[in-house]
Amino acid sequence: MKNLGNHILKGLATVLPIALTIYCVYWLVTSTEKLLGRGITALVPEIYSPGLGLAAGLLLLILIGALMNFLLVRRLVRWGEHLLESIPLVKTIYGAVSDMLGFFSSKSDGEANQVVTVDMGNGRKMLGFVTRSDCSSLPDELARDGDVAVFFPMSYQMGGFTVFMPRDKIVPINMKMQDAMRLALTAGVGNKDKKHD
Repeated sequence: MKNLGNHILKGLATVLPIALTIYCVYWLVTSTEKLLGRGITALVPEIYSPGLGLAAGLLLLILIGALMNFLLVRRLVRWGEHLLESIPLVKTIYGAVSDMLGFFSSKSDGEANQVVTVDMGNGRKMLGFVTRSDCSSLPDELARDGDVAVFFPMSYQMGGFTVFMPRDKIVPINMKMQDAMRLALTAGVGNKDKKHD
């Protein structure tokens, strides 16, 4: 009976991540297809065929990315962001999503987005991410000039702690952001056999 339980748990550990990933991709693709497919059908119903909504979504993203190279478009987007940030509940949601995407994007201000460790004493280390390399604009009660903001994610939860500390207390490590985040969020359980680059 114990072996049967172990087999079930191993089966779940194998199937569940794959199934959830496939479901999330499926949801994203079908939602995009429904939303943009309806628009195409309303505008030009005779040319619509399944998959055209998804293709339109990809083209739209490419077009928006290309338009962001123009100053006028960037100013319009900034104006729109300013408008969103003036609406009480919307600004919280928009700000959180925008900051999270910015955190994982390739943009970086100096040390920001750097994977680091912090010595906790007695040979213990914590894995963290520098989220702000310049804290000089923050109140003195929160951070001193020369401090950095380090985010310590909590395993298996969407949350963590942001600690302001002196730059000399962190040790940058050569690890990809995605690998470090996966390691932190899974408490080091997953991907034991993958060697980091």
